[in-house]
Amino acid sequence: MLYIYMILITLLCFNCSEAPLEIPLDSNRNVNFNVNMSNFYSQNDSIKLHIDNNVYDMSDSDDDNIFSLTLNLILGKEYFYKYSVNDSLENLVNYRSLIVSDTENIVSDFYAEINPTTLAFYIDMSYQIEIGNFNIQTDSLDIAGNFNGWPDSYNNSENYFLKDVNLDNIFEVVITGLEAGNEIEYKFRINGDWDLAEFPGGGPNRLYTVSEGENILEFCFNDEGCN
Repeated sequence: MLYIYMILITLLCFNCSEAPLEIPLDSNRNVNFNVNMSNFYSQNDSIKLHIDNNVYDMSDSDDDNIFSLTLNLILGKEYFYKYSVNDSLENLVNYRSLIVSDTENIVSDFYAEINPTTLAFYIDMSYQIEIGNFNIQTDSLDIAGNFNGWPDSYNNSENYFLKDVNLDNIFEVVITGLEAGNEIEYKFRINGDWDLAEFPGGGPNRLYTVSEGENILEFCFNDEGCN
């Protein structure tokens, strides 16, 4: 009889060791929410995250129009959420969703769009700074093209300013709202001045056909100083 009991105990222990481990309901992970507000944000607007029947203020610490918030959420749980401007929820058919994972949880969204086609422009101004054509303290950089009406001045180029986010002389901007297959023409300008735009004297515009998803375009201003 003792022998039979030992066999039963051994089998029970073996089965326990093979059983899948369930995620403890009290386990939490940090989730970092980021929403790009470039085309929807004006100064003094209040940007909030609405999730799990709670509302949280978001902040833009580096003035890059990307608002962020970190929450401690339950591992393995599915959450539904939306963003708002001045308490007005973004116009989406369905709520956004995420399931908190055991690895890094970083959410990168674009306001009022889900998985949009994006164009990220990175412009190296190092050479222009070196030769004295661009003062990083006083001068500004924007993009003008057929997708924003070729604005005639910097003041009309809102949402198309480039910023040196990483303080490495590389200016950047992310543009949404363009459809895959569109051919765009554009140039970069210093201080919104066409006399200080790339390829002066009637030089050619830059050309690009938009691809679906993420588009990353990297240049040196005026194609000068690139390796």
